[in-house]
Amino acid sequence: MKKTLILTSLIATMTAFAATKGNVEFFNENEFDNTKFQIKKLGVKSDIEIKNLGLSFGGEIKAEDLIYNNKDGIDLKLTTKKFADKSSVYVKYQLPDFKGLKTFVKGTFDPELENNYALKGKTKLEANVEYKLKDINLGFDSETEFPFKAETSSYKGSAMSTQKVYAKGDILKVKGIDAELALNHSYVDVKKVSGKGKLSYSPIDKLELTANAQFLAAIKANELDYKDTFLGNKDLYEKANVEANAQTGTDYGKKELKEGNGKYAHAYSLEAKYTGFDHLTLTGAGYLNLMHTEAPVSVVPSVDFKVEYKALNNKLALEAKTTLGGYISKFNEFRTLLLALDTKVGYTFDINDKLSITPELGIYTKHGFNTTLDYTDNALKPTKPRKLRNNKALSFLTIGPKVNLNYKPITDLTFTASVEVPVNFEGYNVTDHNFKYKSFSVKPNLNLKYEWK
Repeated sequence: MKKTLILTSLIATMTAFAATKGNVEFFNENEFDNTKFQIKKLGVKSDIEIKNLGLSFGGEIKAEDLIYNNKDGIDLKLTTKKFADKSSVYVKYQLPDFKGLKTFVKGTFDPELENNYALKGKTKLEANVEYKLKDINLGFDSETEFPFKAETSSYKGSAMSTQKVYAKGDILKVKGIDAELALNHSYVDVKKVSGKGKLSYSPIDKLELTANAQFLAAIKANELDYKDTFLGNKDLYEKANVEANAQTGTDYGKKELKEGNGKYAHAYSLEAKYTGFDHLTLTGAGYLNLMHTEAPVSVVPSVDFKVEYKALNNKLALEAKTTLGGYISKFNEFRTLLLALDTKVGYTFDINDKLSITPELGIYTKHGFNTTLDYTDNALKPTKPRKLRNNKALSFLTIGPKVNLNYKPITDLTFTASVEVPVNFEGYNVTDHNFKYKSFSVKPNLNLKYEWK
């Protein structure tokens, strides 16, 4: 009798498993030096779809920036809070197609904990309708967040909603069209308006041009996150934003705005990619970012040029990228010039048809002239701007050897791991002979993913 029950349960489990498709993934990113061990990311995520029903569900249990130091160990309460803040679960239902319309509804639960570890969290409800017109997908998406606790005097002011219309696809020779217009609001007033447009065009064979434009405007928002629109080298973004936020003391990427002052940001880019040479890809791009704050507009222009070379059946890969950019603000005063050069070389050794190992070596340099970065011995991250004299430059050099491992024992299971040991040097001015060793760390990463269909 017991054997029959066990066999029946096993058959039922296998039948239910066969009626689904999905994946489950474990991931872990770490970094440690002689003072602390930091778990940058740790978690597991899964997506499961029940075949022929249109029903899917999943979630992610994740934490970031968990720190273990030799003195205090791990704070279990803080660890619990960080897992709660970054984790979520969802359920989604894809309605049957109706006259070319594709529709889904989705509910997501995001738990969060307050500083006293009381449940804070929110629930998200999303509805999406999409229609395919030849090679273009036209859609409307609505997402509303309902917090467990009102963050303002009225719950209507705390429940936030975003309405978005978009178009994606191709029109004749214009490829990769991705355009959208979004409105973010509470049920009291409008907070933000944003939009973007991206497309690609090939005027000749092997040459692809890609144009991108986007904007973000605060109507009655308490803050505006410029990271959402910034294009190009993120180091330029940080330097420009430190200057913008110096007087208000806000976090990176955020500028406090007074209600209704209409501050906004917009950005533009043009990229050209040429693949007409054997094994060689050339890419050049120009970026222009404009950020409007309480001061006159901040302008951040930059250009990138990248060379990629692959040979020996793509086992050998070389990449070099250079960036030149600047930051202009306060009555057109030129404040920052950034020159960056990144190079990387790697070779893949196929041990067998399931296992490969790729050693890499990366050399990354950054040079800031007349920079507004605040240089201290205790932190690489800029805090309060301090303009250096004209004959000074701030330089960074990182040498990063790395080894990647990829193992696929069966078709549906993939294991990847890597270890990187970046060694950092920095100094004010190389000619002053103060360019010196700063630090090193070890970065081991693991990832395990299983998929079934």
